[in-house]
This record gives sequence, C-alpha cells and structure tokens, in this order.
Amino acid sequence: SELSAERGRRDSLHIASTDDLSRAVEIARGTPGDGLTWAPDSRWIFAGIRSRIAALSADGRDLVYLTPDDAEAAWPIWTNTNDIWFSLESPDEGSRVWRVRPE
Repeated sequence: SELSAERGRRDSLHIASTDDLSRAVEIARGTPGDGLTWAPDSRWIFAGIRSRIAALSADGRDLVYLTPDDAEAAWPIWTNTNDIWFSLESPDEGSRVWRVRPE
C-alpha cells in the first residue's frame, strides 16, 4: 500500500443503480484496498480502505469504520455464521485475526 501511495495510485469504490450505470457515485477513495466482501443480504459491503475495515451501505449513504485508527487491517471475509473476519496489526499487539459480528 505504501509503495502504491507513493506512486499516486488510488482505489475507489463506486455504486450505481443497475438500471443506469452511467450515474455511479463514488463512496470511498484511498490507497489501494485490501479485500472486499458482501453481506449475504447485499445491503452492506465490507472493504479494506485506508488500512482499515469499513462497512459501506450498498446505497452509499453510510460508511462506518470497524477498526481503530492506530491499527492496520485488511482482507475482510464474511462467513456463513454472520461474522466478519479480518487481519489486524497494531503496534502494541502485533498481527492477529479479528472477528466482528455486525448488528
């Protein structure tokens, strides 16, 4: 991610209605992302953005970060138990795998 940021590359997430793809709306932009997963009901997208895990509503109205500012997180995976698993690395605790159950 740092090398990509130094070269000026960015990832961008857009949403668009299936009946008019020309009207896409950008809902997030940052350094190249690390992972993307959809909720089973297709109402939420979970993505690695700016070294954090973000929950984005499919309509683009809500963006909530699930991880703290001082940790680097990536590779969210939605499981069939309705949990989101992802890797998290913090200065104090090192690397580990986290599980979050969205409500």
